[in-house]
Amino acid sequence: MSLPEPELGLVICYSYVWRHEAAAGREEGAKDRPCVIVTAIERAANGEAIVTVMPITHREPDDAAKAVEIPLATKKRLGLDDQRSWIMVNEGNQFVWPGYDLRKIPGRNKYDYGFLPPNFIPKHVEQGPRVAQTAWVAGDNPMRASARTQREMRAAFIPCERSSPKSYVGNLGYGL
Repeated sequence: MSLPEPELGLVICYSYVWRHEAAAGREEGAKDRPCVIVTAIERAANGEAIVTVMPITHREPDDAAKAVEIPLATKKRLGLDDQRSWIMVNEGNQFVWPGYDLRKIPGRNKYDYGFLPPNFIPKHVEQGPRVAQTAWVAGDNPMRASARTQREMRAAFIPCERSSPKSYVGNLGYGL
């Protein structure tokens, strides 16, 4: 089994660290969960890709503006369960691809569930953080984003750096 390329809209299995977990000093997520890749910026110097993911959860958001519900048909196509789920657009994790927190999907011999439909992303872009808006509205492939777009993407986030031996870059710690 080979690793997938980090691409916009790819749903992966990832050990996600929530903002409140990072604030409490956790460096490992409490559980593995589906997450959607919203940016993947290749560093020209060494070829590494810095990936930003947003978590998918069953927990209904307190504020509808902080989440986007995934349609049941999309969940079925991805092989996810039939419970209601939301992409939480008010927080995210960044890491060097593939990192230590990318996980195989339980019961499958792969790391990804597949892609969100192309029309799903632009439809909901206004609900996401500015970095997602930059990538999605510009229509850029974030792996090949212009230097200006990459600067805008980086400026949209304030990562909490960790002094960990992992390739973990940090929980973004932003809110809407």
